[in-house]
Amino acid sequence: MQLIQIRPSRNNDKVWLTFDDGSFIPFKIDDVVVYKIKIGPVDNYDFLCELSAKFLINNYALRQIAISPKIRQILLPKLKNKIYYFSKKYNFQNLNAIQIIDQNLDYLEGQGWLDKNSYAKFLIKKHHQKSKQYLQQLFSFYNLDKTLLSSNDKENLKKILQKKISNLSNPLDLSTKNKLIRSMVQKGFAYSDIKFVIDEILSVG
Repeated sequence: MQLIQIRPSRNNDKVWLTFDDGSFIPFKIDDVVVYKIKIGPVDNYDFLCELSAKFLINNYALRQIAISPKIRQILLPKLKNKIYYFSKKYNFQNLNAIQIIDQNLDYLEGQGWLDKNSYAKFLIKKHHQKSKQYLQQLFSFYNLDKTLLSSNDKENLKKILQKKISNLSNPLDLSTKNKLIRSMVQKGFAYSDIKFVIDEILSVG
């Protein structure tokens, strides 16, 4: 196999390696220098595929982290799916996909980019209309610090219900009130807390 072209990309950190069989792979421009990649015969095509996959996976992982905080448990399945996609798209040969992914996750953890507390705060914000019980289950599943959770479900309930009730007819009929209670129970709030907060809001008017 021959490398016939090293073509610039619109991305400053990427070039395209084009081969005489018509195939091409994206490549980190710094790796061209580090590994002294030159036009001509290629006797290490599998290694070039591995470097390309590492470059693509790292870029994808960093984009995912930029969108929202991530932890290893969340990012791992995304990287597995993505490396499979890249392997098919660029016909990568003989990749040790698991090793590439593990190395990438180790690197990200070493840089402090997979921070559990950041992810915990993201979950709290994302699920602000959920109960403490719901969040506790999530935190247990992801092994996050539960001390970051608020201990006051009633205050959270009050914020949610005030908004809902303000858009409903006044006074609330029994059927509407029961629907509100059921919807909050489904979110994991305690029945007694829901009833207390609804009665409090209605009494204030």
